[in-house]
Amino acid sequence: MLVTYLIPVGDAVTTLEAAPAGAATGQLPPGAVSRFESRLRFDEAPGQYRVGQMLQTYAPGAWTLSEMGKAWLSGNTGSTAAVVAVSTVVGR
Repeated sequence: MLVTYLIPVGDAVTTLEAAPAGAATGQLPPGAVSRFESRLRFDEAPGQYRVGQMLQTYAPGAWTLSEMGKAWLSGNTGSTAAVVAVSTVVGR
């Protein structure tokens, strides 16, 4: 799962979940575990924005060149399939 949060600087990310059926009173399920986190600070939040997300799967040895913005090359040098997750925020 890929999630993008836009929160004020210094605030924590919180997740509210209901207790699973049969759980003891006050017991909450375990939260999500972050495997990777990247932060980008906006000095000023745009008035309107779009959040975009993309998953790209690469077979072993596959490569691709970006189609937008500055050119970049990404690929998989491994021997098994790899997935790249990208999240973007674009002001309008």
